[in-house]
Amino acid sequence: MAASLDGTVRLVGGSGQTKGIPAWFMRDFTAEIVGAVNPLSKKDPYTKIECITVLLRSVDGQVDGQPALVLQTDKLKIISVAFIDLGTEKIDATFETSARKGLGIGVSDLITPFTKVSGTLAKPMLTVDAARSGKAAATLGLAVIAKKTKDRWFSDKDPCGKEVLKADEEMKTQQQ
Repeated sequence: MAASLDGTVRLVGGSGQTKGIPAWFMRDFTAEIVGAVNPLSKKDPYTKIECITVLLRSVDGQVDGQPALVLQTDKLKIISVAFIDLGTEKIDATFETSARKGLGIGVSDLITPFTKVSGTLAKPMLTVDAARSGKAAATLGLAVIAKKTKDRWFSDKDPCGKEVLKADEEMKTQQQ
């Protein structure tokens, strides 16, 4: 039945503070993803969220989000692009993180850009995004450092609002 699902999901949240991820949402795998894409999650007990947006579209059970998730905190921005086939339950999601404070680029900046979830909904796996890690290796990490620097200093102040406006425009175009 899910393989024929058509529709959209549009969740938009504003600022607030949370202590980790709620227990009803948390699973071991979710904790693993949070730890991988947010190296600060173990240091700070509270997360100050500035905005969060989830944007998904499904056509004949093919779910995609480009981006699927935009989360901006006072210290970090996370953008995820996801594809899910509800017929086969295959999942492919990448996570791109950018620090929002500080001047330096740390080891986590060279590792977290390659976080990927693949496998199936029943058995997701946290893996390395080979395509992006190969590009980083080919440029000796310079592409990652350049992108991180650009993202930190020249990115949108409201990435959630930008993506919501883009999704709304796309919806208007499809309805016409």
